[in-house]
Amino acid sequence: RICKDADGIPQPPEDTDLDGAAYAVQGEVGTCQNGTDLEMKVMCDGGTTSFLRWYVTRDGQLTGQPFDTDLNGVAYTADPAGVSVGPCPQDPECAPTPTTQLLYDIRADGTVEPFLRHMVVDCEGNVLETNDTTLGGQDYTVDPGGQVVAQAPGAPKCEAFLLCDKTASATTLFLRRICKDADGNTQPPEDTDLNGAAYP
Repeated sequence: RICKDADGIPQPPEDTDLDGAAYAVQGEVGTCQNGTDLEMKVMCDGGTTSFLRWYVTRDGQLTGQPFDTDLNGVAYTADPAGVSVGPCPQDPECAPTPTTQLLYDIRADGTVEPFLRHMVVDCEGNVLETNDTTLGGQDYTVDPGGQVVAQAPGAPKCEAFLLCDKTASATTLFLRRICKDADGNTQPPEDTDLNGAAYP
């Protein structure tokens, strides 16, 4: 698990097993090649606590081994009688917000496939739910032996950061995009809302 702080600086990685307990790497870290993947859904426990339910899939099929974590990735135990699908009701100013990002899957055979990553984020920028589709809206599975990038190969190198603009009356999510030209020079940042319009 790799996180970025509010300034977009990557923090030291955290390794856990599938139950959320700390895990010590024993050998060489790499991408699993056996078709194993994770799907995530945000759930509500007792109408008050949102948490994440992770489903383990193999070759696109559920394995029947789900596990739960809180929104920070720590192992969580929910009351089975009180679980419902979707986030718990929240203050409207902090309601989850859907957003979609265009990404590129550089597959192991060298082909490049554009796809859409649909996410639900809360007002602090935490990702609550994610799923990938083709540009036509069909389910899409990223090549486990490939690489996902935010820019098409050959495009200017850019990074996008999801930030919060907090005022006394509201909290607004926006994207800050920072690019470098072909010579590696950093260009002025561009701020947009989640729909791509200039912000503010």
